[in-house]
Amino acid sequence: MTAAALMPLVALLVLGCGSGGNRERVFDTLLPPGSGPAVPPASEYRRVLHPYWLFLGFDRGVAAENWQISLCMRSRGWDRFPVLKGGGTRELPLDLVQTVPERRRAAMTYGARMLSPRSTGPDDLTLLQQLSDWLVEQSHTVRVRFDKDFSGGRSENETPAKGSCKARALERTRPLIPSLDPAVEARAGVLYDRYITSRSAYQRAEQAWRSCMKAHGFAHAGPPLKVWRRVLHVQRQRAPALTRTGKARLARALTRQAVAEHECARRRLDDVVRTGELRVVRVLAKEFPQYAKLLA
Repeated sequence: MTAAALMPLVALLVLGCGSGGNRERVFDTLLPPGSGPAVPPASEYRRVLHPYWLFLGFDRGVAAENWQISLCMRSRGWDRFPVLKGGGTRELPLDLVQTVPERRRAAMTYGARMLSPRSTGPDDLTLLQQLSDWLVEQSHTVRVRFDKDFSGGRSENETPAKGSCKARALERTRPLIPSLDPAVEARAGVLYDRYITSRSAYQRAEQAWRSCMKAHGFAHAGPPLKVWRRVLHVQRQRAPALTRTGKARLARALTRQAVAEHECARRRLDDVVRTGELRVVRVLAKEFPQYAKLLA
C-alpha cells in the first residue's frame, strides 16, 4: 500500500467526516472538549442569527465523528491514531450562529485574528498525514488489522462494517446531528431555497445588502454571506510576503470589511434570513420527528 492509497483515510476523517487488547469502552462525551454542547438548548434558536446551521450541526458532525473515531481506535490499541477534534472550538463561526453582540465583537478583531491565529498545535490533516506516513511503512498484516478496526475494510464510499470504529461513531452521532442524515440534508436544501433564497423578500434584502456594502467601498457580486470571506482568503495569501507595517494595514482592512459586512447584514439582511431559517428548521423538525428534541 502506498502513501497515496492512504489519503482517502485522511480525507474521510477530516471532511466527514490489529486490535490491541480489550481496552475498548463506551465514550460518554460526544464532542471533544471545547466544542460546545452536542444538543444546543432550545433557547439558542431564539437568539442566534442562523438557526439553520445550528440545527443541522455541520461543525458538530465533523467534530463529533472524528472525536469518536479517535477514541475508539485508540481504545483498540492504535495509540498512534491522533486525537482528532474536527475543528471544534468554543468560538462559534462568524456569520453562522453568533448573536449580534458576539458577531460585532468578532468583526471588530477579525483582521488581527486572520493574520495571527492562535496556535493550537498541528491540525487534524497534519496529524492524519503523520499517521499515514507511519502506516505505509507497516507490514501488510498490520495494515489489514488497522483497516478492519477503522471501517471493517470498507472503502471511503462504502458503508462501514458493523462494529468498526467508523460505524460506531456514526451510530452515536447521527441521532444528534441532522446534517449526517442524507435525507435531512437533501430536504434542507430544498426547503432553504423554497423559504429563503427564492423569496422576493430575500432577493430585495440581498440587493439592499449589496448596495450597503458598495456604499462602504466593497462592491461584491457573490452570495452576501460568503463572498467577503472568499475575498479575505485571497487577501490573506498575500500576508506572508508583507512587511510588519503591511500586515498591520491588511489587518485593519480586513477588520473594516468584516465590520461593514456585519453592519450591512444586521440592517438589511439578517431579519429576513433568520425568519426563513426558523421556518425551515421547524419544517425539518416536523418532517423528521427524531430530531424534534433538538428544539424541545
